[in-house]
Amino acid sequence: MKLTASLLFISSALVAGTPTKAPIDIKTEPSAFDHLWSLATLYKDKDTFINEVSLFGRVHATWTAVDTDHGDWSDWELRRLRAGLRVKFADQFDLKTEVRFLPFEDPIYDGLTEASLTWTPDAAFSLSIGKQLPRYTQEGAISSSELLTIERSLLANTFWVGEDNYSTGISFAGKAGAWQYYAAALSGESDKAFGKLNAGWYGVASL
Repeated sequence: MKLTASLLFISSALVAGTPTKAPIDIKTEPSAFDHLWSLATLYKDKDTFINEVSLFGRVHATWTAVDTDHGDWSDWELRRLRAGLRVKFADQFDLKTEVRFLPFEDPIYDGLTEASLTWTPDAAFSLSIGKQLPRYTQEGAISSSELLTIERSLLANTFWVGEDNYSTGISFAGKAGAWQYYAAALSGESDKAFGKLNAGWYGVASL
């Protein structure tokens, strides 16, 4: 018992006396993709009224191929093709405009996806007005560019208004401590522009 206690005491003393190593600061060089994506930023200066001007968009395509003893089959689908312009100004405002394209149709212009102005004075509050994406269901609140799956689930699409049905209205969002909140009042009709604001309204709220 005395030997065991002595060994434990010596071991504890050695551990306590071991100097703590400083965390290793790993600096990584920008990759070729980082340089490529940075080309979309046309202007950036936090000390001027216009803080940033950048391009954004998405191209989502799916290619399928089947090779069997009974025959071969392949096909591809262009699910989304969008392009937009984003302007950040006065350190608190974010103006976004995005349009859809159907390159194999005539005309190729398929409508206005988003056109909104967001005011964010701090992390606790933001106000958005214009045509925007309703945050209905967890999947609906995630941009299609950030989904881990190819598309949203059938259940989410059944209850959600649909990604192509961006709605015109006003919304509030923010974070207070461990809580996040969101509330919106949106037009019940959506089209290739801003929709008809006299066609009824619906609300969405989450906490």
